[in-house]
Amino acid sequence: MLEKRRRVQVECPTAVESLSAYLLQWLAERAVSRLGFYRPIKSEPDLTEPLLTWKLGSPQRCLCVPVVDDSRSKTMHYARWDAERVRIGCYGIEEPVEDILVDPEVILVPCVGVTREGFRLGNGGGYFDRWLAERQKTPGLVTVAVAFDCLVTEDFVPEIFDIPLDWILTESGMRPAEKKTGRNTMDAARLMQH
Repeated sequence: MLEKRRRVQVECPTAVESLSAYLLQWLAERAVSRLGFYRPIKSEPDLTEPLLTWKLGSPQRCLCVPVVDDSRSKTMHYARWDAERVRIGCYGIEEPVEDILVDPEVILVPCVGVTREGFRLGNGGGYFDRWLAERQKTPGLVTVAVAFDCLVTEDFVPEIFDIPLDWILTESGMRPAEKKTGRNTMDAARLMQH
């Protein structure tokens, strides 16, 4: 899956442009002011430029990125992103110099693979899964899987603690995840605490 993701960007450089266009169109239809995204690693699609353009559309808009709290417990939070003031954090990923906590309304989550129901494969650290399990107690968060069409798959079985994302963004468009299975997200939250 990682190789597929890398190849898409080499063989079809317009794929990220399509992702960006669909994302900006989707955002234009919503009143979002706090958007969480990610600093790309391992051939993850880089949506930084279109998101900076989106941010300039209103002084109320804020971008934020994940910051690792503790690599042993695999916990993170979101902090305000300023492209001019970054440092290299855990795992060699850029993070803000100033750690100003932000509670995002929408988060973009990179995927190695994603099912039609919105269950994702990530890089294996479990940071997003733990953060999402904790956030299940707070209504209103909208989650978006960022992938390419070739990464939408049924080739893996989600774990009991996996929490499906709400939307799936690929180069062919933005669509809601299909009806979620009957997984008990409260059990998932409890499991992620242990």
